[in-house]
Amino acid sequence: MRKPKQPKEERDFYTLREVADKLRVHPRSILRYIEDERLHAIKIGYWRIPKESYEKFLRDNANFQVEVAKFRRKKK
Repeated sequence: MRKPKQPKEERDFYTLREVADKLRVHPRSILRYIEDERLHAIKIGYWRIPKESYEKFLRDNANFQVEVAKFRRKKK
């Protein structure tokens, strides 16, 4: 019997797509952060990013959203 799904707020792991949506970047960017060891993740079937790792990434990159916004403005 399958366990009922936990709400996203209560889970200990995020998917790659969830983190990309939260940071408003392409999933490929999240893969680059994982490859560059800026973001810790585990691959078991698909990438899983621990909640603590995501929160640490946000703390370490406090100006992340500002940098993304600057990049997008320059690109246009």
